[in-house]
Amino acid sequence: MIQFILRAEAGRTEGDYCLASDVIFLRIQDGSARLLDLGGNFYALSQMAAQMLYEALHENTAAVAAHIATEYHADVSHVQSDLHAFLHGLEEKRLISHVRRSRRSFQSKHALSLLVLAPLLHAISVCPCSLQRKTWALLTLACVAVRLFGWPRTVASWHSYLVRTQSTQKNASGDMTAELEQSIKDIDEAVRSVAARHFLHVECKERALACWWLLCSAGFAARLVLGVHLFPLGCHCWCEVGQLVLSDDEGRCEQFMPVYSYGG
Repeated sequence: MIQFILRAEAGRTEGDYCLASDVIFLRIQDGSARLLDLGGNFYALSQMAAQMLYEALHENTAAVAAHIATEYHADVSHVQSDLHAFLHGLEEKRLISHVRRSRRSFQSKHALSLLVLAPLLHAISVCPCSLQRKTWALLTLACVAVRLFGWPRTVASWHSYLVRTQSTQKNASGDMTAELEQSIKDIDEAVRSVAARHFLHVECKERALACWWLLCSAGFAARLVLGVHLFPLGCHCWCEVGQLVLSDDEGRCEQFMPVYSYGG
């Protein structure tokens, strides 16, 4: 069903525009597309709109207008006008932006989020408290961080911290010992139970982020997985270690097609 997937960090091309850091472009086999805004919004694009956006991400707008005008035997000036209006509308919704401005913005905001979050993650890491209290602190920090910095910058900051501090990875394959399996289950249960009674509105992204951090900090090769459901359009996030689905019900996660993963 999904033909290919584009993300902002993968779109280092010659186009005048790039996807916003929170946006994923899903091209469907019928030629249409979906824009998945990780802030919580979803957009469906027709075949023509999908073609215009895809080409604008890979070529300058003048070349895109000329190519489309030739293909559809249309007046170039009319195509240029329609293309400008279309891209401007996406830019107003913060789904795309000019390449240079976008790169500078993401780098500066990532540095700021890392500067803020790294000391807090370190404090949680070294604090000699119970697993439940660490989980509560992580869920709280995840909720605040996602709302302040957005999902991609929050994940990038947490991942940067983990890369510097992560311990030797433990076995995460099918031959795990009973002790390792129990450690994973303890973390999973702590995230689920604490999230259920947390005073903030904890969603799948915060649960998965906290579970991912706890597992990676314990040395497991965990993955943070992002999945989509096209009909109706929706997004979901969970954590995995090997074949184990954590932080959410496996049956629910099976309804979503994985489109991106972090770590592991």
